[in-house]
Formats: sequence, structure tokens, C-alpha cells
Amino acid sequence: MAASLQELQKDTKAAVSIDGASIINNTFHMKDISLNIRKGFVTAVIGKNSSGKTTLMEAIAGIHGIAKGQIRIGGYDLIKEPEKAKETIGFIFHKCPFGEQLSAIDCMKMYGRFYKDFNKEKFLGLCKEMKVDTDKIIRKMSKGQAVKLQLAFSLAHDAGLLLFDDAMEGLDPVFRIEVKRRLSDIMADGEHTVVMSTKLPEDLEGIADYIVTLRNGRVDCETDIEKLMEEGGIREYFKRMEEKA
Repeated sequence: MAASLQELQKDTKAAVSIDGASIINNTFHMKDISLNIRKGFVTAVIGKNSSGKTTLMEAIAGIHGIAKGQIRIGGYDLIKEPEKAKETIGFIFHKCPFGEQLSAIDCMKMYGRFYKDFNKEKFLGLCKEMKVDTDKIIRKMSKGQAVKLQLAFSLAHDAGLLLFDDAMEGLDPVFRIEVKRRLSDIMADGEHTVVMSTKLPEDLEGIADYIVTLRNGRVDCETDIEKLMEEGGIREYFKRMEEKA
């Protein structure tokens, strides 16, 4: 059986290490969060609305500061070495973080320069492959197009850590399958890591390795997919978590 997340707390190959972090997002606080996310696997972050999923994902991305504790990305301290830490991160968020008046070409020119390994040819090739209109502004893109744009951008600078924050919510089933297939291909080398927050069990089926459940701004439960399969599968686990007071 795969090691539990608790057993990985001292794993030197962690893609993300969170140690006693208190995270503040406006009036929402997460306190004493300690978590290791193992390199080369897909870790899902689940929980009800207002459980802290987006706050945690944005903290890992460096969007929210931490009041105390530490977050390390690929061994780099997110506060002390922000440029090195963020260089390894690719984000695919429910709400596209690029300016809505920008096109894919604009994003490439404006933001690509912040990543030393950003490959313009690769970005344009991925946009063509995924049928992203590079001249259309983000505000006029479908949600699927905006997700593909973010994915293409992340892959163009070879992000080792991909953060999906409710990114597949509302997408059609065909595109969900396409994203899963692409992620499986990316993960095959064992050098990439995915952290995916979601409300939907179908987003995780066939791809998730570990599950972190949040409740009221705290880590409520950590488990691995093999254990869940022995106990009835991902959908049954979601049902139990929804029923839990």
C-alpha cells in the first residue's frame, strides 16, 4: 500500500512542505496547517464550501501571506526565496488570474518574461494543439478555453508543481477526460506533481493518489487512494465526508 501522508512528513522529496502555517485570507483564517505533498503524485484537496480549499491553494501559489510557520516549494522557502519557489509553480484556477482584457499572446509577452525557462514556441504549439484562439481576449473565452490557456502557459515553463483549484468545475465530460489524459502523460516521468482542489469525485477517479480533507480551515483527514478503494471508493468517501457533522 502507498505510504500515508502522515508517514511522508519527513520525506525529503516533498514537492510542498507546510509546517505550522497560519494563513490569512481577508477574514478567513487557517491555523497550524502542517502538510507534506509528495513529489511525483496527484494529491487532491477536498472539503465543503468555506473549508479552506482555495485559501490553501492560493497560499501555496504565494498569493496569500502566512502569519506564522513556513511553506516550502521544492525545498525553497516561499517567503525567503519567493522567486525560486514560484518559478516551479504552474496554476490552473477556476477564475483565470490573467487580466480578462488580455489575449494568450499578451499573456505570453507580459508574464512569460518572469520565468527563465519559458518557451514561447512550446506555448504557441500547445495553444494550437488544444485549440486555444491566441488572439481572443480572456473575457470572451469559454471556461474550457481559459483553463487550456493556463495549462499551456504552465507547461511552457515546465512547471514542476501544477495547482488546479476547482479548475474542472463546469467543464464538459469530454474535456475532463482530455485533461486527465494530459496530466497522466505529464506525471509519467515522476518529476511533476499535481495538487487539485475539487468538490466533485469524478475529477479524481483514475488519477488521484492521495486525498487531503479540510474542515473549518484545518486538515481534518489525510489518506491514500488504495485505502479509499478498499473502503468503497472515492464517491463513497465523498458521501461520508458530506454526511460528517
